[in-house]
Amino acid sequence: MNITNLTDDQKRIAIAEALGSKWIKDGFGEWHLRRPDQIAKFKPEWVKENSNPSPEEKEGFRAPRWVPDYVNDLNAMADASHTLSDDAFENYLGVLQSVCGIKPPHLWGVDGMLAIGRSTAHQQANAFLLSPR
Repeated sequence: MNITNLTDDQKRIAIAEALGSKWIKDGFGEWHLRRPDQIAKFKPEWVKENSNPSPEEKEGFRAPRWVPDYVNDLNAMADASHTLSDDAFENYLGVLQSVCGIKPPHLWGVDGMLAIGRSTAHQQANAFLLSPR
């Protein structure tokens, strides 16, 4: 995923999607991003698997208020990272160290661990989006 041109709102949406949120198109043709626990409240004909707005339709879409501010909130990023499997979390930590500018051979040394501890929510959000799951 190329994240260099993504706005903070687009990053918030991408993380929400990675955590299971789905796009719903209502009866009026409007797109809504919904948490997994909200999907059951929609009419079945509105919920389609692999249904997503086109990039053009997403262009001006702002993240709903319920989507955490992942790029500025360390607690939200901690919650997101806790959803990762052990292997995915290890990949995430490696990418996070790279995002923080730590290069081998320091990845798993003191410098690497300090970089993780000092990382910003923005760096963690970028690493989350870049790391394979």
